[in-house]
Amino acid sequence: MRTLPYLATQVPELVGHAREVSKRRRLHGPQLPGWGFSYEVFLALFRTRFAEAHLPPETIRARFDALGTALPQHPMIGTREVDAHGVPCTVVSARRPGITGPRWILYLHGGAYVFGSSRSHAPMLSRLARLTGASVLAVNYRLAPEHPCPAALEDALTAWRWLLEQGVDPSDVVIAGDSAGGGLALSTLLALRDLDRPLPVRAVLLSPWTDLALTGETPAKARHDFLPDHEHLQAFAARYYGELDPRDPRVSPLYASDLSGLPPTLVMAGGEEAILDDSTRIHDRLHDARVDVQLHVEAHEVHVYPMFAAISERGQAGIRQMARFIGG
Repeated sequence: MRTLPYLATQVPELVGHAREVSKRRRLHGPQLPGWGFSYEVFLALFRTRFAEAHLPPETIRARFDALGTALPQHPMIGTREVDAHGVPCTVVSARRPGITGPRWILYLHGGAYVFGSSRSHAPMLSRLARLTGASVLAVNYRLAPEHPCPAALEDALTAWRWLLEQGVDPSDVVIAGDSAGGGLALSTLLALRDLDRPLPVRAVLLSPWTDLALTGETPAKARHDFLPDHEHLQAFAARYYGELDPRDPRVSPLYASDLSGLPPTLVMAGGEEAILDDSTRIHDRLHDARVDVQLHVEAHEVHVYPMFAAISERGQAGIRQMARFIGG
């Protein structure tokens, strides 16, 4: 794992957070069991970033992309940019001889539908590609508020169509996403099913944001999460759903009337996260719809904890769990 001094050279603001965390840990120890110093510092920076919902979208996007470049990618990874019928995507590849399983992962990044990209998620995607041996098609879908729903969904469907046009068989593709991208992955599956189109062979939803109406309960222990309070989350949600009802299934797949017919799905979440209800409720609804679904809630962890695999052992374990499920 990279040390905090290295990360601080990439994101100077970490120095101030490091001082605060160091003082608190001297008095009270780690915030939660298993949390290292560097991990706590990075999460403190994430809390600051998510509290900046009032800033111009372009500023938020640049700051989150910078966080992605601060954490190291897995070595021996190749990337290339592709144009999927007008949708910019990044292919992250680490093909390894002897590894079997799906050849492609269609990945939809998180970021409250307002920010995030293949750059912000590069460290996690490089590790996922390396462990699975699959190529990751990371979709840089259009973002709100310039492009509210259903723009992101349209781009995800376009990227899926483009991938199949390259001669890829649907049985060789897993769809995955985190947070907003997890909700978008589920909305994409529902749209493909309703259009009677082929579906990916499996799905992975990391801390999926499935309810932009924000009706779920927030656990008291969510104070450890980096997600912002209800007011800030509502501001992000409103930018995405625009003039639509936040319970529109294209916005919030939790409210879809029928969730049947979807592929085997893994839902992962952190036990400390503010929108844990979004994961547990969508798991229950998928189960009731007779979808082969698994739920894993990692104790003492935050929203999309595998994103922090470069500085968190539990994050590394989360990536390995995803890879096992993807490989079948």
